[in-house]
Amino acid sequence: AAGSGRSDDLRNRRVTWPWAWAATQLPPHRFAQLQQRSRESNAGLGGFRSLADHLAAASVMCGRAAINERLDRAARRVSAVADRRRSGPLAAVTGALRCDRGTRDRQNQRHAGAAPQTTEAAL
Repeated sequence: AAGSGRSDDLRNRRVTWPWAWAATQLPPHRFAQLQQRSRESNAGLGGFRSLADHLAAASVMCGRAAINERLDRAARRVSAVADRRRSGPLAAVTGALRCDRGTRDRQNQRHAGAAPQTTEAAL
């Protein structure tokens, strides 16, 4: 997510999935440093955006895996009870929602001759 919305949860001290994912991915002392930065980030939006960037970097791979697993599980559930003709559209939707979509988009741009774009959505 981009812009001020990315920092809103931090500014309002809401617990979110990136915190849970970072807790599983970082050494305890590094996670404690992020928590301390959160407590100290009262001096303007820039501090929260920087913290959001660090939190995203720490949790991106775990988050992608969790989201993709949920999508795969939903597709399997539907496929188990629906015929292929009816479950095909869901597979297309879940495939488009997968978090590795940004990687595919950059590959498609390279194949089409366009310059790859780096966006926060690719996280």
